[in-house]
Amino acid sequence: MKVEYLFIGRGLDGEIKTDDYPKQKLLVGEVTVQAAGHGSHGTPLKTFEVDLFPHNGHVYAVAIGRSTTGQEIIQFIESSGVKPIPNELL
Repeated sequence: MKVEYLFIGRGLDGEIKTDDYPKQKLLVGEVTVQAAGHGSHGTPLKTFEVDLFPHNGHVYAVAIGRSTTGQEIIQFIESSGVKPIPNELL
């Protein structure tokens, strides 16, 4: 099952990354982003804390890499088009 993660911070504000999530329940924690392929050696890792954020009756996976407010998160959710976490994973 696919889950979309909304990124905030570390140069990725508003970006959405999609990942397969085959488990029955979504676990939250940290996600690390790094460039892939040749020449990526020495590319700094970007670490984000993943939170479940409720908004308008849905729950979203939000990867946070900087200080933010709930209102800013809501603005990113509404402007980005990120899909909520499927109910089967909650």
